[in-house]
Amino acid sequence: LTARLSYDDVRAVLSAHCDYLADKGVASSATADDIGTELLLVPDDEPLAWILGRLESASVRLADEDVATVLAVEERYYRAIGAIGGQVEGPADPAPG
Repeated sequence: LTARLSYDDVRAVLSAHCDYLADKGVASSATADDIGTELLLVPDDEPLAWILGRLESASVRLADEDVATVLAVEERYYRAIGAIGGQVEGPADPAPG
């Protein structure tokens, strides 16, 4: 994969993914107090199709499987840092002092 994709290619895929998330209302500059509690359901193939369309309209020519691989690696990274997945129990908030 790294022999086929440049840093700019990966950046284009990740940027398109951020645009997709913003378009769906998942990613925003809202603070935790401002976000809604609505459940958002997205078909499994929708993000990839949307991103491929965005890349094509920007004249970025990448193989579908390479884009899918970049997105899979991105998801593994988000899981590894705890950005997605089950809630992690942490220490209790300190009492106001």
